[in-house]
Amino acid sequence: AAGGVAGLAIIYWALRRLHFGARESLVRLLGLNTYVYLAFGLLGFAAGVAALLTGAAPLAMSLCWIVIVPLLLVAARWFTDPRRVVEWARDTGNWLRRGLAVGVSAAWWVRRAVATREGRRMAPWAFLYWVADVVSLWGGLRAVGVEIGLAALLIAYVTGYVAGAIPLPFTATGGVDAATTFALTAVGVPLDQALLGVVAHRVFAFWLPLIPGLILAAFLRSTGRHLDEAATVTRPRAVTARPSSLSQGRRPE
Repeated sequence: AAGGVAGLAIIYWALRRLHFGARESLVRLLGLNTYVYLAFGLLGFAAGVAALLTGAAPLAMSLCWIVIVPLLLVAARWFTDPRRVVEWARDTGNWLRRGLAVGVSAAWWVRRAVATREGRRMAPWAFLYWVADVVSLWGGLRAVGVEIGLAALLIAYVTGYVAGAIPLPFTATGGVDAATTFALTAVGVPLDQALLGVVAHRVFAFWLPLIPGLILAAFLRSTGRHLDEAATVTRPRAVTARPSSLSQGRRPE
């Protein structure tokens, strides 16, 4: 959890060094995160369909992904419809309303990104992030002698990840590990092997990457100078919706 927060903080810091405003930096940060989790949601939907067709998981586990993911996509499309996005993205009202406005602006950023060639170039990398994590989990399970099908592996991974994301105090990454362990038992993996496999996965997916991360952290000051230089060459463009751009039939800048 601390590593995830640190990554978000560094991205926000980089955007601010590029002279984006505080709100604009937050919108872009959440937009990038939303893009990555859009790939996760599509992976979860595919896992649910595959598990339903193969019987690799309990019916309820599969149906949750098949039903909830499309509903979330429909809701996002409704909020970011050009006819209403300006109102929902307006930065006014109390803290709850303003927070919703930032979220809608981030979703609008993603909707525009997937509609452009440049934005779609991020899609393979977003999927690669999740695929690599799934492969790491598969490797951890294979190391302790577990044979598991692709559908069962995917549905257990996505379900464990989402269940572990529920905010519980003092759990950190342990919440994801525990949830993934029990999700694996739901698809037939023995508890002891599931636990050992998840621990092995955590070593390779979380602890080992800390080493290059700490090394690169030593170069943050130099990175900041390069970002300052880049900011003098290009000017940031806002991504929040503006009434004038919609009223004239153009996409918001």
